[in-house]
Amino acid sequence: ENFKDDDEVLFPQLIPGFEAKEEILVETFCDGIPFWQWNEENMENVELRKKMCTIGIRADLHPGNIFVSRDGKKFILLDTGMASEYDDEDHDRIISILTA
Repeated sequence: ENFKDDDEVLFPQLIPGFEAKEEILVETFCDGIPFWQWNEENMENVELRKKMCTIGIRADLHPGNIFVSRDGKKFILLDTGMASEYDDEDHDRIISILTA
C-alpha cells in the first residue's frame, strides 16, 4: 500500500488463475540484480541508495530478497508478506546489514 504510486519500487504480482496457498505462491518474474551486487558496483548512486533507506523493514530481511532493476532505477522487493516500521537505531543496523 505504501508504494502503490511509487514508480521506483516493484513487487512481483500474483498470476491470475493461480490461487495463493500456504505451500506455494506463483508470481511474475522481475528481472534484476541482487542489491549487494548493485551496491558494490554503484557506490556513487546516492539518490537510489537514499531511496533504499525509506523502504522499510520486512520480516525476511536479507540482501537476497532485495534486487535492483537492470537499468538501476527501481528496487524489486521479494517475499514481502510481512513488514513493519522502524526507528533510527534500527535504520542504522539495517543499512549495515544491506551494505555488508
